[in-house]
Amino acid sequence: MRWGTMLVGLVLVLPAPGGEQQDAERLFEEGAAAYEKGDLDGAETAWKAALAICERIAPDSGPVAACLGSLGNVAVDRGDLAAAEGLLKRALAIYERRQPDSLDVAQCLGGLGKLAAERGDLARAETYFRRTLAIHERLDPDSLLVANSHNNLGAVYYSRGDLAAAAALFGRSLAIRERLVPGSPEVADSLNNLGLVAADRGDLAEAEARHHRALAILERLAPDSPQVADNLNNLGTLTVARGDVASAEAIFKRVLALRQRVAPDSLDVADALCNLGSTAYSRGDLNAADAFYQQALAIRERLAPDSLTVAAALANLGLVALDRGDFAAADTHFKRALAALQRLAPDSLQVALCLNNMGEVARERGDMAAAAELNQRALAIQEKLAPDTLDVAASLTNLGLCASHRGEWAAAEAFQRRALDLRRHLAPDSLDVVASLNNLALDRAAADALDDALDCVSQAMDIEQKQLRRNFAVLSEREKGCFLELMCRGPHFLLSLAALRPEDPRFVRTACDWTLRRKGVLLSALLEERQALRLLGDEATAADWRALQAARAGLSHLLVAGPGAQPIEAYRARCDELAAQSEKLLKGLAEKSAAVRAQQVTDEADCEKVSRALPAVAALVELATYQPTRFKATENEPRTDPPRYVAFILRSGEPQPVMIDLGEAEPIDRAVGRLRARQGPMRSQPDDGRLYDLVWSRIETQLGGAKRIYFAPDGQLNLLACGALQDPSRKYLAERYTFVYLPSGRDLLRPATPSRAGQWVVVSNPKFGGEPGGAGSGQRAVIQGADRAALTGLSVTDLPGTKAEGGQVAALARGAGAAVQELSGAAATEAAVKAVARPAVVHLATHGLFLPDADFSSGPDGGRFVFVPYRGEPRRGATLSGNPMQRSMLLLAGAARSLKGEKTDGEDGILTAEEVVGMDLEGTRLVCLSACETGLGEVKQGEGVVGLRRAFQMAGAESLVMSLWRVPDAETRDLMIDFYRRFTAGESAPDAMTAAQRAILAERRAAKLSDAPFWWAGFVVGGR
Repeated sequence: MRWGTMLVGLVLVLPAPGGEQQDAERLFEEGAAAYEKGDLDGAETAWKAALAICERIAPDSGPVAACLGSLGNVAVDRGDLAAAEGLLKRALAIYERRQPDSLDVAQCLGGLGKLAAERGDLARAETYFRRTLAIHERLDPDSLLVANSHNNLGAVYYSRGDLAAAAALFGRSLAIRERLVPGSPEVADSLNNLGLVAADRGDLAEAEARHHRALAILERLAPDSPQVADNLNNLGTLTVARGDVASAEAIFKRVLALRQRVAPDSLDVADALCNLGSTAYSRGDLNAADAFYQQALAIRERLAPDSLTVAAALANLGLVALDRGDFAAADTHFKRALAALQRLAPDSLQVALCLNNMGEVARERGDMAAAAELNQRALAIQEKLAPDTLDVAASLTNLGLCASHRGEWAAAEAFQRRALDLRRHLAPDSLDVVASLNNLALDRAAADALDDALDCVSQAMDIEQKQLRRNFAVLSEREKGCFLELMCRGPHFLLSLAALRPEDPRFVRTACDWTLRRKGVLLSALLEERQALRLLGDEATAADWRALQAARAGLSHLLVAGPGAQPIEAYRARCDELAAQSEKLLKGLAEKSAAVRAQQVTDEADCEKVSRALPAVAALVELATYQPTRFKATENEPRTDPPRYVAFILRSGEPQPVMIDLGEAEPIDRAVGRLRARQGPMRSQPDDGRLYDLVWSRIETQLGGAKRIYFAPDGQLNLLACGALQDPSRKYLAERYTFVYLPSGRDLLRPATPSRAGQWVVVSNPKFGGEPGGAGSGQRAVIQGADRAALTGLSVTDLPGTKAEGGQVAALARGAGAAVQELSGAAATEAAVKAVARPAVVHLATHGLFLPDADFSSGPDGGRFVFVPYRGEPRRGATLSGNPMQRSMLLLAGAARSLKGEKTDGEDGILTAEEVVGMDLEGTRLVCLSACETGLGEVKQGEGVVGLRRAFQMAGAESLVMSLWRVPDAETRDLMIDFYRRFTAGESAPDAMTAAQRAILAERRAAKLSDAPFWWAGFVVGGR
C-alpha cells in the first residue's frame, strides 16, 4: 500500500542575501529530486545540508520546517518511526505557529498520519488524514493534494478491512490523478491500491490487470524505485494465490533487492522478507519460512512495536508452529496477534484470519465446539467485509472439517462445496482447490458415495501434477522434497478408496496409474534436470557445476574430519555455509535447466503404456505403502489406520492391473529386518518363511507364468533381496525368477541413453592405510562392533581378496575387446575415481558404509562428529538432520588415515554419495559396487532409497549392482568373476547375476555347505 507523498514542490524563501539562500534552495531541490527517484541517502544528505543553512539564517522559520518535514518523510520510508515522529512534530509546531490550516500544516499532518498508520494506530491516522483532507478541499478542492488525502484515507479503511469504503476513496483519488497527471507514478499508486482491493474481494483477474497497468507506468518512469518494488510485491502475492509459488519467489527476491538497496533496515524490507517466508511456507519448506518470518518480526518489533505488522508476523509464525504440530506455540502466537489486532483494527479481515487460525488449533486439539465458534466468528467478519473471497473459502473449509469430525457429513459436504466453488472460480489450479477436493472426497466416501470420492481425488491429483511440473522446474532438491510432502494426502486417499473396491477395475486402474506417476517423482525430476544440464553444455553452467561439486566435497571432508580442536559452533557454521552454498548453486542450476526441460514433452505414465513396455513373459510388481483413511471416523477417533503395503501386478501386454493388499507394514518390515539380521558368517540362516507368506505367496499367483520380474518396492521392502525368499518347498525365488529392481515401473518408459562400448574402469584392493587384511575370507565391512557410533577412529582393514577379483574382471573385459583402466592399491584414490569420464563399465571392489542419521555432539571426548538416531516426528516440511547422501560412502586409498584424524592433501579417500552425483557416467552401461551394504541408505516412502544407489543413477549409470548386507570377501570374488564371465558373453546384468547366484548355490549344496542367502544372495541389480 503506497501512501500519498508529502512532497508537493515546496520552494524555500529565506530572508538572507544571495549565495546562502541559493545554496539552500538548490540543496532542497536536489533532495526532492533524489527522493522522487527513491534515493533516500541522497535526499537525506541534501536536506540535512539545506536544514543546517536554514537554521543558521532563519531558525523557527517555514524553510526550517520544510526541511524537517522532508527529513521526516525519509525516516518514515526507512522505518525509523521514532525519528520520523520527532521531525514531523517539530515541523508541525513551526507551521501551526506561523499559519494554521495551511498547506504546510496539511503536509505535516499527512506525514504524521502515515506514521500512525505504519504503527497500526488507525484511529489516530484517520484523524490526521481527515484534517489534511479538510485543509486541501478548502484551499485547492480539485488538486493532487485532495487525491493524496483520498488515497490515504482509503488505505486506513483498507487496513480495517472495509473494502467498499476503501474502493470508493481509491476510485476518487484515481479519477483526479488520471485527469491531472495521466501516466504518472500517482496514477500507478491508485491502480495498485485498487488492485489490492480487487484481490481481497477475490477478483484476481481485475487485480492482476490493475497491477500490470501500474507496473508498465512505473518501469517506464523509474524502474528501480520503491514504487516498482511495491507493485511487484502485489503481483507476487497474486502469483502465490494462483499457485505459482516458484514464480512468486523470483518476484519477491527482486522486491527484496530493490528495497534493501534503498533502505536496508526498514519496514519495507521486513515486508519483503515476510513474503519470501510465505512462498517458502506455501511449498512446505517450514524451516526456511520460519527463518524469514523471524527476520521480519525482529525488524518490525524494533521499528514499529505494537503495530499491525508485528501482529501479522506473529500470525505467520503461528502457522509454521501449527504445521509442525506445536499447538502450544501456535496458540501463543495467534493469541498475541489477536490481542494486538483487536486493539488496533477490531473487526478487520486480519482479525478474522487470526480467529480462523485459532480455530485450526482448537480442531487439532479435538475441541470441535471451540473450533466451530472461532471459525463462525471469522466467517461473519469476512462475509460482511469481503464476501466471495479466498479467506471466506478458508473459513468454510474449516467449518466443514469441524462438521466432518462430528459426523455431520451432509453439513460438512455443503461447506466444502461452497469453499470449492469459490476456490475454483478465484484460483482454479491452486493447492487450495486440491485441499477442497480432498476434503469433499472424504465426505463423499463417508456417505458411501465412493465413485464421487474417486472423481474428486483424481481431479485433485491432476492439479497436483501440474503444480509439480511448474514448481519442480526451479526448486532445489531439498525444496522439491518439501513441496512434495504437501501432496501426500491424495495418494493415501486414492489407495484407501481402491482398497474398499479391490475388484472394481476402474478403482484399481486409477490407483495404479497414479502410483506409477507419483512414485519416485523426485528422482525422476533430478534425472531430467541433470540431463538438461548436460544438453546446455555452456561454460557458465559447467563452472557452476564444478563449484557445486567443490562445495559438496568440502562438506564431505568436514564431516569426516570432525571439528577437531575448533569450537563446535565454528565447525557447525562452516558446515552450514557450505550447505547453503550448495543449495544456492543447486537452485541456480535448476533454473538454468528449466528452459531445456520445458521443451521436452513427457507423456504421463499409465498402466497401458507400462504394460506395453514390458518384455514378453515379464511382469511388473509395483509396491506402495499407504496409511488407510478411516472415512467415517468422528470426534477424537483416529483418522487413519496403521500403514499397509499394497501390490499392483501388471503383466506384459495386459493393461488392467491386479491389486493385492499385503497387510500391515509393521510385521512385514520386521520380517525384512529379521532376514537381513540373519545374514552373517557366524549365523547365516535362510528366511523362516514368514516373508514369503506375507509378501510373495499372494503375488506369485497373479504373475501369469512370468519369469522376469520388474520389482518396484516401497518402504523397507527396498531392502529386500527377493531371491533370498524360500517357498514352502524350500526353493529360493532366485531359482525360479530373475529380479530387476526399479524405483518405479514408470522407469520402463524412460528412453535409455545409448550405452558406451568404451573403456572399463576396475577399482580394487585400495591401500586404505589401516590394518592389513587376512587371506581373503573376511567381510567387506567397516564398523567393527555393533555399538560403534562414531565415524572418526573406525578400524579399516585391507581387502586383498579384491585384488584377484579386480584382475580377473579386467582380464575378462580385455578378452571381450574392451580397454581397461585398473586402479588398485595406492592408485585407487578418490581423485582418480571421480575423474573417470563416461566409461562403459565401472567395477568398484572395496568397503561400503551407510551410517545412521547424524547430528553434531561435543561429547565427553572433546567433540567428535557423532552419529545418533533421529527421533523427531515433524508434521510436515521439516528437514531431517544429516543428509543421507553424505552418510553413504565408499572407502578408497588413504581412507583409514583420514578416519584416524590424520591430515591429507586434497581428497580424504572417502567417496560419499553426494560426491558420486558429480561424476560423469552418462551412457555408462553398468556400475558394480562390489562392497558391503551399497544398496542401503535412508528409505523414503514413495522415493526409494537415498544413498549410493540414487547417486549412481543421478550420475548417469543405466544399471547398478549393489549389496543389501555385509558380504563375504572370497565368495563375493567368485560371484563377481562368474557374473562378468556371463556379462561379457552378452547376457544382461540381471540374467548374468541370477545365473551366477544359482551356480554358487548349486556348488555349495553339492559340497554340503550352507546354502543360506548370506553366501550368494546379497547382490541385486537395479535398472533395466
